[in-house]
Amino acid sequence: MAWKKCFRRKLRRLQTDYIDYYLMHMLTDIPTWEKLKKLGMEEWIREKKASGQIRQIGFSYHGNSAMFCQLVDAYDWDFCQIQYNYMDEHSQAGVEGLRYANRKGLPVIIMEPLRGGRLVNLLPESAKELFRRDEKHRTPAELALKWSLRPAGSDLRALRHEFHGDGGTECKNCQRVTGGCSHHPTGS
Repeated sequence: MAWKKCFRRKLRRLQTDYIDYYLMHMLTDIPTWEKLKKLGMEEWIREKKASGQIRQIGFSYHGNSAMFCQLVDAYDWDFCQIQYNYMDEHSQAGVEGLRYANRKGLPVIIMEPLRGGRLVNLLPESAKELFRRDEKHRTPAELALKWSLRPAGSDLRALRHEFHGDGGTECKNCQRVTGGCSHHPTGS
């Protein structure tokens, strides 16, 4: 299979005989995983882990939280990678998927905590003004990273104060800037 040749090539290029964290990029759904298993992927992973050539196996994911949870349960993964930031809290795997992985004891690597830089460089002027008024002089990158790295079991409502002060004026401004406050669910 092509992935076997690709793996050998990666080992040569990295000048090593093992990979600490091997990531199956963009595993999208159960039907895709089932097709890979029929092609021998599960057995190949088992062989590579047994030989020590792969120490930890994981997958990256871009899809809804329900399918993410199914993929978490489909194999005994060592880790996963999800897109997670304050704009994507309720899309893709989102907070629901992050919490599910946490309950399962599955380590999660966060990708796109700054959404490709958009949460730093492409903010509307009204959002930039909110950051300029921050009494602690934190940058958009600092707050976005802090938000993404908080514990998965955190009460999101308890974090409101960190990002919105008393939850009043700034939150209303956030709603005007983004069309809706993605930092905490409606009604919380």
